[in-house]
Amino acid sequence: MPRKKIFQLLRLSGTFSQADAAFAPFIRALNSQAEKIGIVVNESSVQTSNNELVVILQEQGGWQFMLTVTSPVINGQVCDEVALQALTGLVAVHSRSLDRIVPLGVEYISVISASLVLQQLLAGLIAQNRGSRIQKATFDLVQAGVLAVGQYLAGATAETGAEVFSCGEADVSLRPPFVSLDGVLFELESLSPQLWQKFWVQLGTDIQQIGRGWHTFMQRYAKGTVSLPEEMVALLASHVYANLADLARQTGIAITPVRRIQDRKMDRDLKSLLEFGPWSIKAIGDEAKKPARMLSDTVKSGLPLAGIRLVESCRRIQGPMAGHLLAMLGATVTRIEPLGGDPLRDMPPLAGDFSARFQALNARKQVIEVDIKSAEGKQTIEKLVHDADLFIHNWAPGKASELALDISDLSLNHPDLVYVYAGGWGILDNEMMIPGTDFMAQAYSGMADVIAQSAGVKGGTLFTATDIFGGILAAQAAIMALYCRVRGTSGLNVGSSLLGAATMLIEPILTDNSPIPKESSLPEWCCTDLASLPTHPLVEPYLMRGSYAQLRELWRPL
Repeated sequence: MPRKKIFQLLRLSGTFSQADAAFAPFIRALNSQAEKIGIVVNESSVQTSNNELVVILQEQGGWQFMLTVTSPVINGQVCDEVALQALTGLVAVHSRSLDRIVPLGVEYISVISASLVLQQLLAGLIAQNRGSRIQKATFDLVQAGVLAVGQYLAGATAETGAEVFSCGEADVSLRPPFVSLDGVLFELESLSPQLWQKFWVQLGTDIQQIGRGWHTFMQRYAKGTVSLPEEMVALLASHVYANLADLARQTGIAITPVRRIQDRKMDRDLKSLLEFGPWSIKAIGDEAKKPARMLSDTVKSGLPLAGIRLVESCRRIQGPMAGHLLAMLGATVTRIEPLGGDPLRDMPPLAGDFSARFQALNARKQVIEVDIKSAEGKQTIEKLVHDADLFIHNWAPGKASELALDISDLSLNHPDLVYVYAGGWGILDNEMMIPGTDFMAQAYSGMADVIAQSAGVKGGTLFTATDIFGGILAAQAAIMALYCRVRGTSGLNVGSSLLGAATMLIEPILTDNSPIPKESSLPEWCCTDLASLPTHPLVEPYLMRGSYAQLRELWRPL
């Protein structure tokens, strides 16, 4: 049965008209995502309190699962998007690289919460189809905010060398995006220190400055802030953009202008993203065939994906976030790392023997070290995948085929496999000449422009907004595919992208021609120190402390 028909048999009902106005962006995002998938949405008559919203996902003539969504109340007011960003530390992370403390400029927590809620509703139905009798759960929007800042929170609360950052006190002239001599706002990207050095040597930069610049430039992903040497920024400002772009191409680093939202509205891929969403689900082979190997029983566990096995070959943030979410919902995740382990394991600050930030996304996973380029390594992966239900990677476009680990390779001996790709550019993967990384996706998508106009800042955010949401969307694609599988579709190739994540975050502006919202005032109690979150009475219930603070759980059955 095709994906659309499977989801058209689902009904999503909610107490939307009763909900407090603070829930409006969440409701808009939830309904939009559901409709893109094909789920029919309608109103529910269930009576609720003003700080909660009840949503029910029901199969036609089958199971149903109910989720009660809440938001905290402070000084008699239900927390809206800005209050949630202030409460959970998202404002603090975003403002590390700025000269003032401001909200993110997009409805981030509301939008990612919509995805997390749909995931849990579908996971609840998957569990019921596999024998579970759990019919209800609850979710607080604070959980989404804490999940979003998870790596930064781990760094701020690590038992050894915890990080301390000021907020709103940075020199914004030293952070990307940069400005050329002819006034073009642009982003640079390089994942290679050798190519980075080559570019700057050609510009005439001192070798020691290049090294200092590289260190802080690469740390922006982990720390949410960067301060390049003044001389390097001045060099960029002394050249017109066309010359910088030529030099970037010659030396192998990436460069792109920060595009205006008006330009993004003209892109040919946008219509498909706005109509069908950022998820792709394609059946491999005969989709009418029942899976030869059904998903294992989950009746003995309280977690909806218990017994489901995932093999993950991912680095950095997006792919590991997807595996992290699936693990939190009960899946057994085996993470493939290079021989010697992922080098990010050793990045300070440490919690025990390993990086706190790394553990924030990977602590719930089993690890096996494999040389994926060797014949022996490929055999190991094929064996792991043969015994698994899902395989996920975030390799560069074309890498899976090069390694002979594409869906066509792995499905030969495992026709029931759910193959997940956490990509950068989605349907544009084979056309884009720049890497699909967080800050490039922000710049290209128009999201950076929206954030800049909303908050009056230069460019987007150094909080890895699309990486984190991209991982959430990849997990959602995987769960959508698992639901298709329990409903009878065998062998699925699914994916999501950072460009899709950025597009979803600014969807109202892209679709309604709505004006970009201007900077909102922050409450006086706004969190500016992540280390204080574990003691906040409204956040502490959702955290657990060990060698660092982290989200306690995602799934909270009733």
